[in-house]
Amino acid sequence: MDSPTNETAGDNQVQSAEIDLDAKAWITEQVEKEVKRIKGVGSDVTPIKILNCGVLPNFDHKKAKAVNRIELDTEFNISKLDQVMVSPATPYPHKEHFYFVNVRCPKEKEDF
Repeated sequence: MDSPTNETAGDNQVQSAEIDLDAKAWITEQVEKEVKRIKGVGSDVTPIKILNCGVLPNFDHKKAKAVNRIELDTEFNISKLDQVMVSPATPYPHKEHFYFVNVRCPKEKEDF
């Protein structure tokens, strides 16, 4: 994958990058497995499309920290969530020190 490049769009600087097709295929496969597993135990599940994601580094601490940011394509009222469940991390096989997790947000149908 090529390095990201910076482009100017009006007064804003936009970072563009190529899509890692291997990562996209692998992640899609992981999501399909989790959907099948959840449906297999009799629960309903709706995968939500990811519009954008990234890591926001914070070097202001003695030990650097990072926050994972994710933008979802949904009209669900996220403020009504009572719980966010994160699966154990699965190593990503194509890049050392990269991991994948499923994020599950159980809900009552009438809440959304």
